[in-house]
Amino acid sequence: MVHPIHVTRAFMPPIEEYNALVAEVWASGQLTNQGALALRLEAALDHTLGAQGTLLAGNGTIAIQLAIKALGLTGEVITTPYSYAATTTSLIWEGLTPVFADIDPMTFCLDPARIEERITTRTSAILATHVYGIPCDVEAIEAIAHAHRLKVIYDAAHGYGTTYKGRGLATYGDVSTLSFHATKLFHTAEGGAMVAGDPAVREQLKLLRSFGHIGDVHFAAGVNGKNSELHAAMGWRYCLICERSCNGAKSSGSAMRRCCAVPTCRPLLFRRIRNSTMHTSPLCFETVGYVSE
Repeated sequence: MVHPIHVTRAFMPPIEEYNALVAEVWASGQLTNQGALALRLEAALDHTLGAQGTLLAGNGTIAIQLAIKALGLTGEVITTPYSYAATTTSLIWEGLTPVFADIDPMTFCLDPARIEERITTRTSAILATHVYGIPCDVEAIEAIAHAHRLKVIYDAAHGYGTTYKGRGLATYGDVSTLSFHATKLFHTAEGGAMVAGDPAVREQLKLLRSFGHIGDVHFAAGVNGKNSELHAAMGWRYCLICERSCNGAKSSGSAMRRCCAVPTCRPLLFRRIRNSTMHTSPLCFETVGYVSE
């Protein structure tokens, strides 16, 4: 019998434990619109991410799109060519022009030295990805953004639980977005989140996530970017046991990095990370040629 080798496989909690939370949902009668489990999960994420006011979203893509709207971006946004397609397509869907700057070959993150040369009078923001959970050079990007009055969005889809210089990685930038898709180390089957330090931006994100209205009063043209109680149940159960999975990923990452004894292999630069969940443990192999038969 042939058994497939899976590139990735979602973690599934014991079904009886998940069903116990689903029973809570049935008892409450509330399936969505920020029920008890969604609020409980947001509070737990605040603790894990070192953030304040973490907002659940339907997925990581809508989280980026909501961030774009909440910050009022227009024109061009400088971004990375090395990320999942949703990073760029979110810009296109929101009517913006993505402008690619090159990446740092040691981290695969957006290279700050290549950002300024791409800035024009139409540039409104920088959208950078913490590739494989490796922090971007956030200090340099912040300095560039400040000098040119640009907003900064970080795609932190792989950054769950990572800290940098004593701060949760998701607390950098005007808005950081996360993905909780089933392929991620921490997931809610489908889902995502947004973190914003500015309370005004946070309130705008919350408003736009819920159709742009509070009760019967409409304030903006929003969308349905919420998540359900059934997804929150998955995330909440996973929160309780995620540390074990993260420790397993760190052990795997350590084993992978021991491969660096191979002369043509090197790890990407995990720049001054105090703690990382090691969502992915990338290794680079230099091309040294081949011998044809």
